Amino acid sequence: MRFGFSYVGFIYLVMLLVPNLIWAKNKPGDHMIYEQKPVECGRIVRDFIDGLDQ
Repeated sequence: MRFGFSYVGFIYLVMLLVPNLIWAKNKPGDHMIYEQKPVECGRIVRDFIDGLDQ
């Protein structure tokens, strides 16, 4: 089996990587506002998880 180089795959990876690098370098000042806050588990979920531990 021989693995070759895929130009299409390379371009795809570059298209994924470049915008993320640009965003990481120039983060907006209020980007922390949009982060999700952890949601507290409800009683039913907590009881279910406790039941799995037994």
